[in-house]
Amino acid sequence: MSPQEPLPDVAPERTAAVQALADRLSSKSHIYHVFLSSMKLTRVSRGTVVSQLLLEPMHANSRGGIHGAVSATIIDFVTGLAIASWDLRESTGVSVDMHISYLSTARAGDTVEVEAKAERVGGNLAVVTIRIAKVEADGGRTLVTLGTHTKHSLTYKIMAEDTPQPRINVSAAEARRLVHDILTGNGVPSPNAHIIARCLVAADLRGVDTHGMNRIPSYMERIRQNVLDPAAEPAVTHVTPVVAHVDGHNGFGFVAAHRGMAAAVEAAKVYGIGMASVKHSNHFGMSAWAVQQALDADMMSLVFTNSSPALPAWGGRDKLMGVSPIACGAPGKDSSSDFILDMAPSVAARGKIYKAKRRGERIPLDWALDSEGRPTDDPEAALGGVMLPMGGPKGSALSIMMDVFSGVLSGSAYAGHVTNPYDPSRPADVGHFLVAIKPDLFMSLDEFRGRMQYLYERVVGSQKMAGVDRIYFPGEIEQITQREREAKGIPLVQAEIDALNEEASRFCREAIMARRCHLPTPKFLQGLPPQSILVIALLITVNVLIWAAVAVVLHFHPALISPAALSYTLGLRHALDADHIAAIDLMTRRLIASGQRPATVGTFFSLGHSTIVIVTCVVVAATSGALRDRFDGFTRVGNIIGTSVSAAFLILLCIGNGWVLYKLVTRLRAVLEERRRLSGQDPAPEGDTTVEAQQFQIEGGGCMTRVLRGLFRAIDRPWKMYPLGVVFGLGFDTSSEIAILGISSIHAVQGTSIWLILIFPILFTAGMCLLDTTDGALMMALYTSKAFSRDRVAILYYSVVLTGITVFVSAFIGIVQVLSLIQNVAEPEGSFWDGVSAIGDNFDIIGGSICGVFVVVGVGSILVYRPWKRRMERSHSEEQGLAAAADQGIDDAEPLASPGLGPEQPQRVAT
Repeated sequence: MSPQEPLPDVAPERTAAVQALADRLSSKSHIYHVFLSSMKLTRVSRGTVVSQLLLEPMHANSRGGIHGAVSATIIDFVTGLAIASWDLRESTGVSVDMHISYLSTARAGDTVEVEAKAERVGGNLAVVTIRIAKVEADGGRTLVTLGTHTKHSLTYKIMAEDTPQPRINVSAAEARRLVHDILTGNGVPSPNAHIIARCLVAADLRGVDTHGMNRIPSYMERIRQNVLDPAAEPAVTHVTPVVAHVDGHNGFGFVAAHRGMAAAVEAAKVYGIGMASVKHSNHFGMSAWAVQQALDADMMSLVFTNSSPALPAWGGRDKLMGVSPIACGAPGKDSSSDFILDMAPSVAARGKIYKAKRRGERIPLDWALDSEGRPTDDPEAALGGVMLPMGGPKGSALSIMMDVFSGVLSGSAYAGHVTNPYDPSRPADVGHFLVAIKPDLFMSLDEFRGRMQYLYERVVGSQKMAGVDRIYFPGEIEQITQREREAKGIPLVQAEIDALNEEASRFCREAIMARRCHLPTPKFLQGLPPQSILVIALLITVNVLIWAAVAVVLHFHPALISPAALSYTLGLRHALDADHIAAIDLMTRRLIASGQRPATVGTFFSLGHSTIVIVTCVVVAATSGALRDRFDGFTRVGNIIGTSVSAAFLILLCIGNGWVLYKLVTRLRAVLEERRRLSGQDPAPEGDTTVEAQQFQIEGGGCMTRVLRGLFRAIDRPWKMYPLGVVFGLGFDTSSEIAILGISSIHAVQGTSIWLILIFPILFTAGMCLLDTTDGALMMALYTSKAFSRDRVAILYYSVVLTGITVFVSAFIGIVQVLSLIQNVAEPEGSFWDGVSAIGDNFDIIGGSICGVFVVVGVGSILVYRPWKRRMERSHSEEQGLAAAADQGIDDAEPLASPGLGPEQPQRVAT
């Protein structure tokens, strides 16, 4: 084919690639070279190639028209070019079907235009329509030949990416840390989080990106919708010595399958074979990780699972069976020759369609049908339709077999009733079936490995088909990919990194990949959880907008500037009232203990409190004359109600937190004792419950816990602080100030309306809400900080310190409010009651002092913690030395010390 200059309206890279393929085909085929050497490309786009050919006498038949064989040669030639233009593949396959219709003729000297259009291109099949038309003198076209050509390709190689997206490489260790942090932030126990992170990142390393880290957002959404239990621990029941039944309890499928395969492997070590059936589980990602678990124990394995409907029964149209993978493995001479098969019974795994949808890419036409039963390259339409089974009825039968072993046998959902992992409406109820087989049952393990090596060499050394560079053993391509990615990192696109970072930011975990694609967080904000920063920033924005709107009003009513500023200041001052500080702190701790991250406790509390302020101001402004005389009496009643509720709430929470403090002290002592007991011993087996594992089970079984359980659990969401704030607001100490301020302002300004009064309570609310929100967000930041979540002893230590402060503060404020209530009702006299009155008149100072106490005690406890811990460790070492000496019959022994360490340098003790 004769090359020509690329036209300005085509992509030079695509045209160059197609031209290179045409030249290569022409050089390898004598027929192409002789008959089509004068053909020139005129236009190349994705899936379409247009060319022109000047007909010569050698192209004509005995009647002078274009020969039918020449038309067939043209069709065969340009079909490959059209397929290559679709995705720039080098190998375009072999012909399996060709239809040609001869409609008219063209003669020597005529120019014909050939348009080849790829109607569908898949991984294996491609269908191309070809139109050969005579170019008339007036520029028109007369159709000469119409053809369709189907080609099949067993393998193909992409020459260049069509629309490449930038990739960011992330190390496997970094990825595992991020996934682990996201999981633990969502309530997954750390040992289970390690299992899940290892399995997901293993999929990414092996190139199975559809079942790797990108699945995290869908898993977390299922947790948020309460259809997946993050803390579930599978229960393993041994039915016979070689058969185990695992109940996943609707937890992560990775954990349930891991326990099942572990049970099967242990049985196989003793009896030669072991199997486990798993029910009530969830999606467990790439099956090959379970195969690898068996390979690590030198075991052969079978791994089955069922899945949500995606395939029709052969001959049907509706989704019924899942794209359920079948996996198996056998150990080779070394890891490079291990046999690992992990395949879906469909043409392609469903995860590849989700991946294409997520990345905005098209899919091959032979993967799926849309809802109308038509081939589609649109991932969205494919997910709404059905996937195509490989091998027709054979692939469909394999999927049914997976459902028999995994669903029917285990007692899990089956026959199309498994829930899609991307559907957070109900539990998935997936089933698995796992088998481990000891390979040295009939021969030695070395002989078995030798036979596997011979099989490997025979397979990879087979005679290759044309165009095949190398034959791979099952699992070998993935192992090569794993070695490359372990060295270079896992490639992720920006959207995938953003999704992972968003999940990380939800639970106060640093998004460790953020530095690759985002600006760094300022240092003064790095200690705050993203939720806290977001809420505080939102409240600051709201305050700015409110002041901007008020400034417009004040421009026309300058007399209101002073009372407006005073209203905002009163709101800021009232947010520092001790009852606000204590209530917000106590409930923040309560919600964090239940596993939440309540950044908006202060927001809802202050909004509820402000509701009374706003309602009172509106009522007073509307009825200022009639209500003014009776307002003081109403205020007195409101004070009694509000103070009673506030004092009762604080005292009850003081009692409840006092019980929590007692349990924390008991727990801290137990953890220290547990560490002494376990020092020098092997760690507790996985799944065993130790004191340290129970340290956050604060509620005990005592009488007071049961009596106060309803109160402890009444407020289980931040928004439920709103009604509590309303009740607290019934005191009317600030409502009356704002109402009187509004009435006096209305009398001072002529012609003002009731709407002007709303300026004052709105400003009051804005100021109070800003500081209350900041208080709650900072408390959450303190209680969920990284330093607070690393060391278990540190967690209990700081919990004791902070709980002790809150117990003291709530007791002090509650008692003061009770005394103030007695003073307001009985009106006693004396120096003691004068002091009570002085405290009540200066609650803003007390509130600020409480904030200062938190800061001072917090900093002080940090400074004291390390010396205290060193003293405890030194005491522990001395006890160990004395115990060892006593065992050896030595009296008055000196404390043991490591060689080279002075007597004042304690041994390093693992914590």
